[in-house]
Amino acid sequence: IGIYTTALNTSGLSSISITAVRSLLTAIMLGIFILVYNKKLFKIRLKDLPYFFGMGVISFAFFNVCYFKSMQLNKSLGTAAILLYTAPIFVCFLSAVLFKEKINLTKLICLALAVAGCILVSGGGNITFLGLLFGLGSGFGYALYSIFSVYALKNNNFFTAIFYAFVLATICLAPFCQWGAVITSI
Repeated sequence: IGIYTTALNTSGLSSISITAVRSLLTAIMLGIFILVYNKKLFKIRLKDLPYFFGMGVISFAFFNVCYFKSMQLNKSLGTAAILLYTAPIFVCFLSAVLFKEKINLTKLICLALAVAGCILVSGGGNITFLGLLFGLGSGFGYALYSIFSVYALKNNNFFTAIFYAFVLATICLAPFCQWGAVITSI
């Protein structure tokens, strides 16, 4: 994804436009798959829309925009990827708050190792303050995907939840996308 994003960024596309195109293409492909596989998977309960919105907009769109922006600001795909993978740290704390999971000594040791691993692998180079914030934002958004998925998958098929998450992400990102630049970049 880094090579693809770097190429699109170099051609002048913003992080939002890249994320919008990615969500649109995914929604189209999943829609075709569901149409062929099982049309009944299009059926949803309206009260599940907030979970799909959370997966698609609050998580997917947010983490991708932050991730792509982190790549751009840090000028390093590796650094951005390492910061994205701070997600388990956020999942641990969010699960404690939302699902009342206990944070025991084993989890704390794992969290400390995860943080240390991120620091060691990143090497501390090529990180700007804003790039760090966007990178941590990508990790937080990625963590939210796991959290919203727990709720979305209680009453929905995996393909249904993912499809509507990407449809909602596309709808919310579309007004901010540079569609003319996307077309000329293709």
